[in-house]
Amino acid sequence: MSKFTEVLCLVVLIRFTFAADIKIGGLFEKRFKLDKQVFQKAVELVNTKKIAQNSRRLVAEIVEVPDNDNSFIASGKACELFSKGIAAIIGPMYNGESARHVGSMCEVMNVPHLNVRLETEKTRHSYTVNLYPDSETLGAAFVDLVKYLKWRRFTIFHEDNHGLILLNSLFENKNDNASSKTWVRGHDGKRVTTRAIINKNEDYRKLLKEMKKLGETNFVVDFPNGDVHSFLLEALKLEMLTVYYNYIFTTLDIDTFDLSDFEDVGGKIRFYRMMKPPKSPAGNIDKGFPGNHTFSELLPSITTQAALINDAVQLFATAINSTDTLSVNPQSCTSPAPWPQGASLLKNLEKTQTRGMTGTVEFDNSFKRSRFSLELVDSKNQEIGSWTPEIGLVVKGDKIRIQPGQKSKPLIVTTILEAPFMMLKKSPGRKLVGNDRFEGFCVDLLKLMAADLHFNYTIKLVADGRYGAPVRNYGWNGMVRELMDQKADLAVAPLSISYDREQVIDFTKPFMNLGITILGKKPEKKDPSLFSFLSPFSNDVWALMLVSYVIVSLIIFVIGRFTPYEWQNPHPCDQNPDELENQFTFRNSFWFTIGSLMQQGSEIAPIANSTRVASGFWWFFTLIMISSYTANLAAFLTIEKLSSPINSAEDLSKQTEIRYGSIWGGSSHTFFKNSKNPIYERMWHFMRQFNRSESVMVGSTLEGVNRVKKGGYAFLIESTTNEYFRERNCDLVQIGSRLDSKGYGIGLRRGSPYRDLLSDSILKLQENEQITTLYHQWWREKGGAGACTDESEKDADELGMLNVAGVFVVLFAGTTVSIVVALAEFAWKERKNKKKDKESFCRRMLAELRRAARCCGPSTRPVKNSEYTITSGNDLESRT
Repeated sequence: MSKFTEVLCLVVLIRFTFAADIKIGGLFEKRFKLDKQVFQKAVELVNTKKIAQNSRRLVAEIVEVPDNDNSFIASGKACELFSKGIAAIIGPMYNGESARHVGSMCEVMNVPHLNVRLETEKTRHSYTVNLYPDSETLGAAFVDLVKYLKWRRFTIFHEDNHGLILLNSLFENKNDNASSKTWVRGHDGKRVTTRAIINKNEDYRKLLKEMKKLGETNFVVDFPNGDVHSFLLEALKLEMLTVYYNYIFTTLDIDTFDLSDFEDVGGKIRFYRMMKPPKSPAGNIDKGFPGNHTFSELLPSITTQAALINDAVQLFATAINSTDTLSVNPQSCTSPAPWPQGASLLKNLEKTQTRGMTGTVEFDNSFKRSRFSLELVDSKNQEIGSWTPEIGLVVKGDKIRIQPGQKSKPLIVTTILEAPFMMLKKSPGRKLVGNDRFEGFCVDLLKLMAADLHFNYTIKLVADGRYGAPVRNYGWNGMVRELMDQKADLAVAPLSISYDREQVIDFTKPFMNLGITILGKKPEKKDPSLFSFLSPFSNDVWALMLVSYVIVSLIIFVIGRFTPYEWQNPHPCDQNPDELENQFTFRNSFWFTIGSLMQQGSEIAPIANSTRVASGFWWFFTLIMISSYTANLAAFLTIEKLSSPINSAEDLSKQTEIRYGSIWGGSSHTFFKNSKNPIYERMWHFMRQFNRSESVMVGSTLEGVNRVKKGGYAFLIESTTNEYFRERNCDLVQIGSRLDSKGYGIGLRRGSPYRDLLSDSILKLQENEQITTLYHQWWREKGGAGACTDESEKDADELGMLNVAGVFVVLFAGTTVSIVVALAEFAWKERKNKKKDKESFCRRMLAELRRAARCCGPSTRPVKNSEYTITSGNDLESRT
C-alpha cells in the first residue's frame, strides 16, 4: 500500500471517529458539585454499556453558571456550549429564570433542552423536554394523600411561591364532589392556612409555636432548599411530634436526610419519593438499581434531580439511535442558524421510552411525563403505599394508623365528677391514689375498652369543673379546653356530642343516647273536696242519669195507666166492685224508679207485661250504674290525687312562679341558647333575665337537684341523670317527655388517631350488651337504687259518657219495647170488647191515652162507668 493510501485511510478513520462523537452540554450551578459528578458518571455509563449504537460515543461538555439566578450570564454560558457543537443541553438545575431563558435559546437554535426541574409555569418552549413530573400531576398526589387522611384543615409551610403553585390543587380541589370537600373547610370557614419561611431556623420555631397555640395539628411542608432535619428537631423540642401531629413533606429526596432521630416519635411523617431505595436490607447495593456499580460511591447523597440527570442522559443516548445520520456543527449566538437535525432528534426524544433511576421515562401527547410512580414512605423509610397518575393512591393495609398502647406513656383521661358516671370511691381507713380513687359507669367503660385495645391510662379531674362551652374572649373552657390545649388525650364523661364541640375536638360514636328532660318535685297531695263522692262519674253522666230517671218514671206512669192490666180490684173479695184502682200514680211512679235506683225497692210491683219490661230494663240500668259507681268510688278513696301545676315544657314556659334552669356551660344550656323553637326561645329568655345573685343556672348537677328538692324550681337535665336521681329520691318526678335527642361520646383531640379504634370498641361493647349491663348495674342496682317503689302515678279517672253510653242505650231500648207491649195489650183487650156503640179503635186509644197522661188524674175508676167487668181471677172482661 502506498503512503498516500495510508494517509487517506488515516484521515477517513479520524473523520469517522470525530463524526461518531456526540456532545451533550450541561449547565450546572457552582455549588452543586454532585450534579456535575452524576452527569459525568451517566455519560460514562452510557459509553460503557454502549447504549448509543453505531459506535457513537457521548462527550460531556460542562459549563458552570452562578448560583444566583442570573439569566444574562446563563445565556452567555449557553452560547459557549453552542459554539462547541452540542446536540442537547441539560440544565440549569435550580435557577428558574435562567432555565427558561436557556430553553428559549434552544428553541431558536433547534437544539433539544433536557429539563430536570419542577416547572411551575404552564407554558413551555417547544424544544424543552422535562423529565420532572409537572406540578399539576404531582399536586394531585398530595391531594389524594390529604383526602385519604381526611384532613378537614391544615397548614402549608413554604419557602417561596414554588410551594403554593405546586400545592395549588389543595386550594382548588376542582375534581372533588360535594361529599369529599369537607376536608378543605375548617369550622371557621378557612380552607387552608399558609405560612412563609424566610429565615429558616429562626422561623421554624416561631411558626411552629404559633400553630401549636392555634391548635393546628396537620401540616404540609414545602422546603425545596430547606433543612428537614432542623425543622423536625424544632418540632420535637416543642412536643409537636406526638401522635396528634401529622406532617407531609413535598420533597422527593427523603433518602438524602438523616431521620434516625425521629423514627420512634408518635407523630406521623410522610414523604413521596421517585427513586427506589438503592440498598437492600442487608446494606448491599441493590442489583436492580440502574448503574449501581458506577454510582455506588454517590448513592447515599443522590437527589431526585441528580437521578433525573442520569435518566436524561440515558434518554438522549437511546433517542440518537433512531437518527441515522447525526452531524452537529458549532453554532454562533451572534448569527444563529437553526440545527437542521434538531427537529428529528426532538421527535425521537418524545417517542423514546427508557427505564432509569426514577422508573420508566415516557411522555404523553402533551409532552408531559406520563408513566411514573411515587412511593409513600414514613420516617423509618418504610414503604406504606404508592401513587400513580393512572390509579392514584394505594395504601398498604392500614399502617398509617397508630395503635394505642404502643408507647409506655399512658393516655391522660380528663373527666368530671357526675354520678353515676364518675364518682369518688369511699374507702374509710385507707387512702386511695391514682385510678383507684374513682368508680362509676365511665370507669368500668374505660376498663373494658383498655382490655380490648391494650392501652394504659391515667384519670384526672378537669381543673375548672366544667364540661366545655365557648367563653367570650377565652375560647373554650372545661374538658374541651384541656383537649384543645393537649393537657389530656381523652375526655371520658357524660359529654354530649354537639355541633359546636365537633368543630374543635373529635368524638367517638355515642356510647349512650339520651335527651333533655325536666326534673321537678313531686306535687303535693290534694285534700279531698266536700263533694268528692260525685267524682266517680263525670258531670254529663250525672246529668244524663237524672234525665233518664225522669223520663223512665214518666214512661212507667203513662203505660201503667194506659195498659188495662194495671187496673185492679181494690177489694179482691168483692166480685162486683164499684171502682178499679191503679197503683202507678204520678208519685208512685217516681218513687218506684228511685227505689230501684237506690237498690232498696218498694211495695209497688208491676203487673202488666209492659210495665214489667220497662221495670226490668230500668233495674238492669241501675245494676250497671251502681256497680260502676261503687267500683270507681273505691279507687277514688284509695288513690289520692296529686296537684301538678306543670305537665310539660309548654306549661313551664307559660308560668313564672316556678323557676327553671340548667348547668351553666353544659349542652342543655347551649341547646336553649341556640334553639329556634318558640317555646324554648321563651324559656331561654326567662332564664337569662336573672342576674348572678338570682341566677337560675347552677354549677353542678347536685346543686340543681338540691334546688328542686327545696321546691319552686325545675331542673333541665339529661334523661339519664334524671332517671338516676329519681331512682334514689322518691320526691322527684320527671315532667313531660324528652325535649331533644343526642348522645354521649368520648372526646378526643382534633385529628386523634384513637377515634376510630375507640369507636369500634364501643360498637363491639354495645353488640355484646356489656354497656347495657353496666347501665343496669349503676342505675338500678348500685348506689342506693330501688329506694322508691314503682307506684303508679296515674290517678283514678272519672267515668265519662264513652264508658257508660251502652247502658243508656239499653235503657232507652227497653222503654221503647215496654211502650210497644203496652199498645199490644190495649189492642188485644179492645178486640175482645163487645160494645154497643161502634166507636173506632183509634178514637178509643187516643181517649185512653189522654186519660192516662193526666198527671193529677184519679187512681180509681168506677166500674159502672167502665166498659169492663170482673171475672174470675180478678181479670177484666168487656161488658155486654
